[in-house]
Amino acid sequence: MNNYLYDELLVSCTKEGISLTAWAKQNNLAISTPTSIKQGIRPAPETLKALTYAWSIPEYGIRIFCAYIKDEIERVGLSLDNLELVLKSEKVNPALDDDLRTLENFMSDNATMREAIHSLAALCRVSKKQSKESIIAGAKAFDGLYHKPTPTSKSTKTKSRNG
Repeated sequence: MNNYLYDELLVSCTKEGISLTAWAKQNNLAISTPTSIKQGIRPAPETLKALTYAWSIPEYGIRIFCAYIKDEIERVGLSLDNLELVLKSEKVNPALDDDLRTLENFMSDNATMREAIHSLAALCRVSKKQSKESIIAGAKAFDGLYHKPTPTSKSTKTKSRNG
C-alpha cells in the first residue's frame, strides 16, 4: 500500500523550504506527527485540518487532502486503478481523455499503431519547437519594424561629409 499522504506532505514541505519537523512545530503539532504519518497512522481530525490549511499556497493543502483520500480508498481495499482524484485546475477535456484511452487500449495490441502514434508524437514535438522558434523570430521582426535602429556615429559622420 502506498502512503500518498506522507509523500505529498514531504513534497509540500520541500516546496515551502521547511523540514517536516519544523513544519509540525510551526503548526503546533507534535514533532512525531510526520513520522506517525509515514508509518501509516491516520491523522486525527485536527491534525488533518492543519495538514490541509497550514500552507502559504492553498493548493498544497488540497493536494494533501486528496492524498489522504487516496490512502483511505486503499485502506478499505479498493484500488485506485479505476479512480482518479484530480484537481479541477488539472483536469483536461473529458472527451480528449476518452479518445486517448481508446488509442491507448488499441495500441496495446497493435505494434504498428504504437509506432505510428510514437511517430506522430515526435512530429508534434518537432512542430511545437519550430512553432515556438518561428513565433520568437516573428516577434523580433515585428519589434524591428517599430523600433528603428539609432544612428551610429559612422552614419552621422557620413552625413556631415556629404552635407
